[in-house]
Amino acid sequence: MKHIFLIALIGLSSVLNAQQVFHDKDAEVRQVGDFHAIEVSSAIDLRLSTGSENALAVSAPDAELRAGIRTEVQNGVLKIWFESKKWFKGKAGARVYVAAKNLSRLRASGACDVTVSGELNVKELSIDMSGASDFKGTVKANSINAELSGASDINIKGEVKNINIHCSGASDFKGYDMIADNCKAQASGASGIRLTVNQEISAVASGASDIHYAGDAKMVDVKASGASNISKKSAT
Repeated sequence: MKHIFLIALIGLSSVLNAQQVFHDKDAEVRQVGDFHAIEVSSAIDLRLSTGSENALAVSAPDAELRAGIRTEVQNGVLKIWFESKKWFKGKAGARVYVAAKNLSRLRASGACDVTVSGELNVKELSIDMSGASDFKGTVKANSINAELSGASDINIKGEVKNINIHCSGASDFKGYDMIADNCKAQASGASGIRLTVNQEISAVASGASDIHYAGDAKMVDVKASGASNISKKSAT
């Protein structure tokens, strides 16, 4: 009985601590192992931050829905999804908070929203958004590789030395406040790319897509076809 009571107290403490840290009355802390990548799906709202240690908490309007949010580390990948039998009931209001110590890859699919709290500081980062998923936040990195498809959006600020961007299927990369030294950009299928580049940019646009850049970059290997446009942003 004492053992059961102690477990209950630990569980209650985790809930209360999470509620205080995240200012979320429904938050509950979970243990998480080491990971370098995150894969999130099932229309979950992911709040992401840089931390000195990896940490995780889940939030939903009631305990049953919180239990339906699955979090599991497999081969260094933190996988976050909603249990299938609770999908339609629980997808609204499902939120996961993650602090990552060493993040190198982020993949979101199935109408997820990823929001960075503060500034995400990484060496290299691969961002893959698909199925109407969105990313918003500030990132500082040496290199970024961004893949967007299926009407997904990235709204990003920060600084990066080298960035590769590939947008397809009516996706948008909105990054005039992302300052890059060098950029390789490819847009297709009515997609759009916006960012600031100061050294070199190479760009390919097709299928009624647009690539616009600010900054002093030299254009190299530029090709636009099929009612597409590649141009420097006009000074205002």
